[in-house]
Amino acid sequence: MGGVECCNGCMIFWERECKMQTKFLFIDAETDGLYGSFLTVGLVVTDDAGNMIEKAYYGIKKENMMISDVWTRENVFPVLGDYEACEDEAELLEKVWAFWMKYREEAYAAADVMYPVESRLFMKCVMNNESERKYLGPFPMLDLSSLLMAAGYDPLIDRAELLDEDEKQMMANKTHNALNDAEMTAAIWFKLKGYLKVK
Repeated sequence: MGGVECCNGCMIFWERECKMQTKFLFIDAETDGLYGSFLTVGLVVTDDAGNMIEKAYYGIKKENMMISDVWTRENVFPVLGDYEACEDEAELLEKVWAFWMKYREEAYAAADVMYPVESRLFMKCVMNNESERKYLGPFPMLDLSSLLMAAGYDPLIDRAELLDEDEKQMMANKTHNALNDAEMTAAIWFKLKGYLKVK
């Protein structure tokens, strides 16, 4: 178990040895509005050079989705595509947690603007079994928007501007598909990582 002292003197502990990880787990989630229930989650695992290791795409059965947010209904639901279906949010969260646990010892979790969606996703996973999971969430959780700012970009730049033409074609009309967005986060991450010479 490792730990770090906060400014007020308290200690934050986590159950992982302090060392550089060798993999990245990129995650994107779609929800019913910013703070509503989780609908789909895309996960992409790569090595530290960006080579794909595994990916997964989970979501609630479309017929079981109760979408109240108009924007989500118009912009997310039509591009959900095919995924491994779950009966409800509880099953979805358990699948995501199991996938994370498979890689947590060797991977950094990373998302694109992780608040409020992906950070809340992990919090809900932990709170489903807090006594066993409270030290097992991602620590740290990395954010593409911070990497963009460090590289001199507006952290809210249109991500499509950072893709080459082949990538744009491949990802056309798939924005807000969680797996596609996780793949796009990974692609941009490794462009910036090379530019910043992050080891």
